[in-house]
Amino acid sequence: MSPLAGLNIPNEAVRRYVSSALNVIVHVSRLVDGSRKVVDFQEITGMEGNVITTQDIFIFEQTGIDRKGQVKGHFRMSGILPRFTERFKSLGIPVSYEIFDPTRIFKI
Repeated sequence: MSPLAGLNIPNEAVRRYVSSALNVIVHVSRLVDGSRKVVDFQEITGMEGNVITTQDIFIFEQTGIDRKGQVKGHFRMSGILPRFTERFKSLGIPVSYEIFDPTRIFKI
C-alpha cells in the first residue's frame, strides 16, 4: 500500500516496520455456510531475512456441517506459549497457562 501512497520506501523496510509494530494477526474467514469466524490467531515473532515470521496460537478446525447447513468445529491450541503473556504478567494481568494446553479443545 505504501507505493500506492507515492512513498518510495523499500519493501524490506516496510516489512521490518510491520513486524515491529504488530504483535498478533487475527484471521477471519467466510466459511461454506456463509458465516464468518476467526480461523487462525498468530503471533508475529520477528524477521528471518526478508520474511516476517509467525507462529500459530490457535486454529479453527472444521469437523463437519450440521443438518441446518452450519459449520461445526473447534479451536485447537498449538501448545506454544505466546511471548505476549510475559508482557501481560508484567502489567499485572493474570494469564492462565492452561488455556494454551494443546490437548484442550474449545468447541463452538
